[in-house]
Amino acid sequence: MGSSRKVQDFNFFNYGWKRSINEHVQFHALAVVVEVNEGEMSVLLPCQFSGFIPEDPTVMWTRSDLQPKSVHLQREGRDDLREQNQRYSGRTSMRPDALDSSDFSLTLRKPTKTDSGTYTCSITGGRKELRVTDIQLQVKGQQQNQNIYTVKPELQ
Repeated sequence: MGSSRKVQDFNFFNYGWKRSINEHVQFHALAVVVEVNEGEMSVLLPCQFSGFIPEDPTVMWTRSDLQPKSVHLQREGRDDLREQNQRYSGRTSMRPDALDSSDFSLTLRKPTKTDSGTYTCSITGGRKELRVTDIQLQVKGQQQNQNIYTVKPELQ
């Protein structure tokens, strides 16, 4: 006889969780699309959490297609940008009260087309990682006003 593991499915604060006997927790995040024009002052990548925040939490924003993948990290309510990808240096911020408000949204200043991609907001505590949301950021090229002039030849 082979061994089997019993998995219980339940909804917790409108998020889909699967919990097995060995306390492994998986979180199923839904992707959100955010569009912004290149040249805007900033764009907000939303990440609201209404579940249980683990002990000694770290909030991470990452992009898996980059190396290093860290976009922004907040540990114990303070930014920890030592391993931040250099392309985001000086351009990201989170609310200082993020853990109290459960608002882990990321502000990205001066978005460029190369910022387009999938961003993941997750929370870790101990050995557990909760993937809160995936954001698909689409940065569009700058809107340029093109003036069209019609030149009419002068009749003599």
